Amino acid sequence: MEVAAEAGISVETLRKIETGRIPTPAFFTVVAVADAVGISLDHLRGIADLAPSAGEPQGTFGSHDVPTVPFGSATAPRALP
Repeated sequence: MEVAAEAGISVETLRKIETGRIPTPAFFTVVAVADAVGISLDHLRGIADLAPSAGEPQGTFGSHDVPTVPFGSATAPRALP
């Protein structure tokens, strides 16, 4: 709930993003959520660059494996007050 409030979006919207019911959130929403959890847009871009291409099996990142923290995780990149 704190992430949604800090990002200026509803908890329901954040849940929809987390579960894929909003598959392509608006850019300003992505920026606000990233800022709320302390992730830079450059970092998000790096994660997106590692995503499998069309036709490539999911989970096959080769030598680029980078652990990621899903939104809503208890291990967010920054400590909340």
